[in-house]
Amino acid sequence: MLIIIIFAILNFIVMKRFYFAIILLSLFFVGCKPEVENPTVVTQEVTDVTTNTAKIIYNIVDDGGAEVTSRGVCWDTIQNPTIDDNNTNEGVGIGTFTSELIDLASQTTYYVRAYAVNSVGVSYGEEISFVTLADEIEEEVEIVTETIDVNGVTFTMIFVEGGIFEMGAQNSDPNKPNYDEEAWDREGPVHLVTLSDYYIGEIWDQYDRSALCQMGELHYLFVVCNRESYHWDLPKTLEEFQQRLVEFGCEMAYTLDGGQTATIVMNDKLINRVVYDSERDITDIIYFATALPNGG
Repeated sequence: MLIIIIFAILNFIVMKRFYFAIILLSLFFVGCKPEVENPTVVTQEVTDVTTNTAKIIYNIVDDGGAEVTSRGVCWDTIQNPTIDDNNTNEGVGIGTFTSELIDLASQTTYYVRAYAVNSVGVSYGEEISFVTLADEIEEEVEIVTETIDVNGVTFTMIFVEGGIFEMGAQNSDPNKPNYDEEAWDREGPVHLVTLSDYYIGEIWDQYDRSALCQMGELHYLFVVCNRESYHWDLPKTLEEFQQRLVEFGCEMAYTLDGGQTATIVMNDKLINRVVYDSERDITDIIYFATALPNGG
């Protein structure tokens, strides 16, 4: 009986030490639990700025040891905006994201910061500022016309105010005037031209058209498009006429006055249909000939 009592006492002492050790280990591991911090946020850049919108790219680098429960950007017209100001709320988690700001005022400076929220609190990224674009104001242009009569033919002329203009194009420097990556070398150099006030003839939608086209070196094409044409619907604008010429493979073209009575004759044969009884008293002729007999 004495032996059983002694064994029970020893067993109690051992178990007590065991439980005490477990308690100590538990306190140790609880004390070593990582400390939760604020998230780490980076406001990266502003892109695609318009008169009333902009996009903000930002990065939630680290959640600080606790889940990010809210993230986005905040902005205002004064510095250091917070989530109490204008803001987006775009979900949870870390990574790189893009926010789009809308309904902004034109030509206005805005300050923006990315933010993220976890159980500790809210963190902000660096502040970035940007300026929205100005509204495009369409100026009303007064069209001044004058009607003139030349040998019984009436023309409506449109007044063009003179000035100094940059003429030509270049493909070498995007930072210089009249840059066009598709410009030909012969279109340069860009130079200033001074013009006095002048008039140009008005063109109506169903205006007959003609053009002298250069297809290549010593290779030309003369095109007349009028209402009597069998093959074409009459182009309503110079742009449409230009597109037709491009389809032919034309490299450069000079549009000529009208096409209603323009006549193409080749080897003594009339090529196109002419609107007779509408001829003008003033005529011009463009003549092509070869120096070799029978065309060489």
